[in-house]
Amino acid sequence: VKKFVKGKKWLDIGSADGSAVKAIMDEGFTVLGTEISDRARDFAKKYRKINLYPKTLESLALENKTKWNAITFFGVIDIIPDPLSALKTSHKILAKNGIICIQVPNHDSISTKIQKLTTEPDRHLTPPIAIRQFTTKSLEYALKKSGFKPIATWIWGMDMIEFIKYLRRENSNFKNSEIDKFLTTNLNGLQYVFDSKNQGDSLLMIGRKIS
Repeated sequence: VKKFVKGKKWLDIGSADGSAVKAIMDEGFTVLGTEISDRARDFAKKYRKINLYPKTLESLALENKTKWNAITFFGVIDIIPDPLSALKTSHKILAKNGIICIQVPNHDSISTKIQKLTTEPDRHLTPPIAIRQFTTKSLEYALKKSGFKPIATWIWGMDMIEFIKYLRRENSNFKNSEIDKFLTTNLNGLQYVFDSKNQGDSLLMIGRKIS
């Protein structure tokens, strides 16, 4: 993200325990994080010494007149009721040439295919938390619809772990077998195969404000 942002003012939406905010601060940016969960804000303050804004993005847009150089949504757009509204609000409060960075579950992934085989979906397809997923095409559409030009995309994931979990559930003899140990030992290399084919379960896209 640092390769694309112009300026030091960074806004992180839905900051949870403040881990992303801390990482951004460590890179030298002036950052504000938002989080509506009292419990998460208390954790961020106690363990990371970070004060997070306690209200929604819409409230921030009304109360804070800062023009931000970067706005990030890490695992947020997929769980809020109206993502397009959030993107359009972000567009209004971004500075000229500002960027937006969005990380969402990738529907076109090995994890999705595996979860569809199960009777009780969990991590990757967990209702009612994960109320939507995105493809590269649909996320590009959302950005363009909100006044952004998509400029960079990364796809990665934990699909190999999902695959091993599935095999262990389906066959009690698989766990700790020779093939189980082989797959586990070569986890990263095998996951790279999925990622290189754009089949990882995480999708991150950057868009630049153009209008």
